[in-house]
Amino acid sequence: TASILSVSQIFGCLLCGPVLDAFGRKRTLIFTSLPFVVGWAVLCATPQPAQLGLLLLGRVITGVACGIASIPATVYVGEMASDRLRGMLVTWPSVFMSAGILLVYLLGWGLRDDWRLVSGIAIAFPLVASVLVTLYLKETPSWLLSRGRGDEAEESFRWIREVGSRGEMPEDIRQEFQDLLEAAKKKADIHDEIPQISTPDVWKPLVIHNFYFFFMQFGGIQVVSSYAVDIMESAGVSMDPYGAAALLGGVQLAGGVGASFAFSLCGRRVVSMVSGLGMAVTMVGLGIYLEVDDGSSELSWLPLVLILGYIAFANVGFNLIAWGLLGELYPTKVAGLAGGVTTCLANLMGFAAIKLYPAFQDFLRGDSGTSGGAFSFFGAVAGAGTLFVFLFLPETLKKSLEQIGEEFRQPCGILVSFVSSATLLSAGMNLGFSAVALPHMQDPAGTDRLTVEEGSWFASTGFISTLAGCLTCGPLLDKLGRKRTLLVINTPFVLGWLLMWTAPKPAPAAFLYFARLLNGLGAGMVSIPATIYIAEMATSHTRCLLVTWPSLAVSVGILAMYALGLVIQDWRTIAAISASVPVITALSNLVFIRESPIWLLAQGRDEEAETSFEWIRHVKYKAMSKELRAEFQTRKNVFRVVFSALRRSDVWKPLVILNSYFFFMQFSGIPVLIAYAVNIMISEGVALEPYLATLLLGVVKFVFEIAAGFVQNRQVRSGLGMAVCMLGLGVYNQVIVDPDMRHRLDWVPLLLMLGYVVSAAMGFLLIPWAMLGEVFPATVTGLACGITTCAGNFFGFASIKLFPTFVVLLGGSANSQAINCTEGVFYLHGGITAVAVLFIYLYLPETFRKTLKEISDGF
Repeated sequence: TASILSVSQIFGCLLCGPVLDAFGRKRTLIFTSLPFVVGWAVLCATPQPAQLGLLLLGRVITGVACGIASIPATVYVGEMASDRLRGMLVTWPSVFMSAGILLVYLLGWGLRDDWRLVSGIAIAFPLVASVLVTLYLKETPSWLLSRGRGDEAEESFRWIREVGSRGEMPEDIRQEFQDLLEAAKKKADIHDEIPQISTPDVWKPLVIHNFYFFFMQFGGIQVVSSYAVDIMESAGVSMDPYGAAALLGGVQLAGGVGASFAFSLCGRRVVSMVSGLGMAVTMVGLGIYLEVDDGSSELSWLPLVLILGYIAFANVGFNLIAWGLLGELYPTKVAGLAGGVTTCLANLMGFAAIKLYPAFQDFLRGDSGTSGGAFSFFGAVAGAGTLFVFLFLPETLKKSLEQIGEEFRQPCGILVSFVSSATLLSAGMNLGFSAVALPHMQDPAGTDRLTVEEGSWFASTGFISTLAGCLTCGPLLDKLGRKRTLLVINTPFVLGWLLMWTAPKPAPAAFLYFARLLNGLGAGMVSIPATIYIAEMATSHTRCLLVTWPSLAVSVGILAMYALGLVIQDWRTIAAISASVPVITALSNLVFIRESPIWLLAQGRDEEAETSFEWIRHVKYKAMSKELRAEFQTRKNVFRVVFSALRRSDVWKPLVILNSYFFFMQFSGIPVLIAYAVNIMISEGVALEPYLATLLLGVVKFVFEIAAGFVQNRQVRSGLGMAVCMLGLGVYNQVIVDPDMRHRLDWVPLLLMLGYVVSAAMGFLLIPWAMLGEVFPATVTGLACGITTCAGNFFGFASIKLFPTFVVLLGGSANSQAINCTEGVFYLHGGITAVAVLFIYLYLPETFRKTLKEISDGF
């Protein structure tokens, strides 16, 4: 019965949009009281013993009522409130929802043995609400104008702005009413709304809002609200669980009230980010507590504090803002339809979160309600939601609905970069796959039983075909263009993952090699297009940040693969899940991006190039600044020059520098650590479980690569930290040989590897891939990048394939059981990195805030 409410809300949401547009905001508010009354009456009249059918019927009816009620109040407030107060007032429907939850908790606390009486008392509230709406509210001017009822609209507008029916309107209020009249002329009836969804001021907020709801629902808000008492009891809360649930409701209400005022001061974005970070910290903290608590702890109060803190943070931001945005983001002409679609999907996600929660606890090695796995997952989702807010959520504070719509009509460079970079998620997952799959494939008790030699070929085979992919990508970029290439390159990934998923048992080594070759081909083809596309579409002021995103996407893919390896102990299932990623990224590229103007110019399609350029920069060609026009013309002229490929200094110099950089990066140990992460963790005897330590490595790598995108322009781009950490591992293995001492110092190798990853993320790992889109002239970008990434991936193949050989030659051992590293292999990689430091200091150019022409002139 807990989850049936959410699924029935979906039908109410779908019904609400047409009702809202057909009958108006006021009458819809009155209508929503009817199903509430009927639903509560059914629950109240359920005989004893309770019949499941009647319980479900009552919950379904109240759920439909909740779905219908989820939109009208927010839309009503959004259309009636002034720009100055709207940011605060649109949160009040959510605040009153929190008040309702608190009231039910209090009634449940006082009448815990009589839920029927609670249902009977609840009947009074919708009846009172409908009477108050009938007596004291007027219809919104926006809806009345859309129906051609101008006199009533003016009367309603004067009423809400407290202007007498015969008095002269002040200038600002009169202008506001004139804006409403203009907006009403653009009003589309319900049959025209579906085509309107294709416009940027509709589909952009629709996508952003639904993602926001995803992070809210799977961040655990609905789960904690629905299972409050059970969670309290399972966490061993040392107070009456019903009283604790009532306390939780009070914190929820207090947080909502405080937040509604905070929005007026700080805006949506800041409050949302504070809320998301707080949710992440408290949920992860609760997850850790539940995992380590053995029942003897004196900290029984801690889970209550964490849960209350979570609820407070959730209602300060995410829970209120998600619903409040219904009254702000969408144009009046599609508010009903867009709001209905959004709340429908939101409740579907809420239903999924509530319904899957018990099974999800068990899946994450849970023991019914005592596992912390699900709460850690909620915290991770909340953290990801915070990053999403930072990147995409617009600020609506003190902006009119028309100003908000205009902001969405502007092209989003961040969105374009995000979508094109997402194609490299599959490349990252391919890189991390061998780390999570090889321990199972080489397990003597398993079904596949690869040898060490076969395992090294499996780990490195993808790099062989990557060479072919890099060489293929250049001609594809020049022939098909950037966008179509971004679509085509997903095909090898889909085929490779599907083959891996369907591999027979035991899997023939040759079959696995072929699947890896397909994935490697995709990885080679995907290594260039996104970086080039972003470099050609971004301005010189944002390019240094945005061109790091493809490399960041690789890290996200590796992290996702490590997380899957921790949770799912079957590499075939992991491959099946991975096959969906390239399909999703291909569809995203098809929908959200346009062709690069640089490529269009090369094809002589000047008008299309100018249109694309205007779209990404949001500036008419005739209105371009002098600097911007010069950049556009320079790029245009470049394609009219016949080049002699590799003999020019602005070609061969960056070619030599970047290829040398790739050599040092690949032999510094980065690809080895990614491909053999679990094996190396086992060899070094780190303090954590090897798969968990590998996941931690991926998280740290991801976080610091995000930071690198913002600070790389102020740092010395060196691998000094990498060299120190790698040489430190060598010293540790050489000096600490006593087993007892190694056990006491088992945190040292993990700390050194984390330091190594941090240094790599801030320097070596991101920069060579990012510079692909910066250092080569546009005339030879495809060819030069193809040569560079081909050589880079060859170095990566050699490094991974030779790693077991290096281990044996330098005093270690490698067999089907494990790889045992000695100090020699760490000294090797550390020494190579130290040499690279000198090379970078002497030869690597600075590209920060330089146009592509300035960079090329520097060579």
